[in-house]
Amino acid sequence: GYHYLLLGRHWEAFASMEVSYHKWGAYLAGSYGAMDVMREGLYQNARYPERSLGKGALISLPLRQVKAGFNYRLDGRNHLQAAAGLLQHPPGIRNLYINPRDHSGVVPGAGPERILATEVSYRWRGPNLSTRITGYYNRVQDRSEVNFFFSETGFGSAFVQEVATGLDVLHKGMEVGVEIALGPSVTTTAVMALGDHRYASDPELVLF
Repeated sequence: GYHYLLLGRHWEAFASMEVSYHKWGAYLAGSYGAMDVMREGLYQNARYPERSLGKGALISLPLRQVKAGFNYRLDGRNHLQAAAGLLQHPPGIRNLYINPRDHSGVVPGAGPERILATEVSYRWRGPNLSTRITGYYNRVQDRSEVNFFFSETGFGSAFVQEVATGLDVLHKGMEVGVEIALGPSVTTTAVMALGDHRYASDPELVLF
C-alpha cells in the first residue's frame, strides 16, 4: 500500500583553534552546515491522492555548532577540565514527517533541535590508581516526536499519529570512574553513574 523514497543531503564546514601552554590548554570550535530532505512518492494512495504521489516540499534545516573547552593541570596528577557547547542538531527523519508511508505531510514547525551541553570533570592519576569525576548538564529544546497508535472513540476507530512539538528534555547527573592496575598487563575498572533525565516542558500535541 505504499512506495516512496526519502532523499537527503547533508553538508557541513568545520573549523577549530587550539592553544596549549605548560599548565593549561583551551580550544574553540565551530561548524556551519545544512540538511535538506525531500520525500518522493512512487505510489498514489487513494486516501491522499494529492499528497502521496510525486515530489513533496523540500525541507531545509540550518545546522550551527559552537564548542569550547578548557583544561588545567594543577600538577602531574591532578587535572581539571570543562567544556560547553551550543548545538543545532537535525531531528531524525521519523520525526520530520507525520506519516511518510502515506503522504508527504511535514510535522508543523519542524526544525533543528537546540542543545546546550556542559561538562566539568576532575581527574587524578597515580602510579597504580586513576580516578575521574564528571558532572554534566544538557538541555535539548524544540524537539519533535511522532507516535503511532490505534484509537477507538465515539466517532469510530482509526490509526492515528500523535505529533508533539516544542518539547524540552533535560539530562543532568554525575559519573565516577576508577581504574586500578593490578599488574603490568591486568587492569580493573569500576564505574558509577547517577543521572536525572526527564521531559522539561509541556509540548503542543496534534492528532492526525
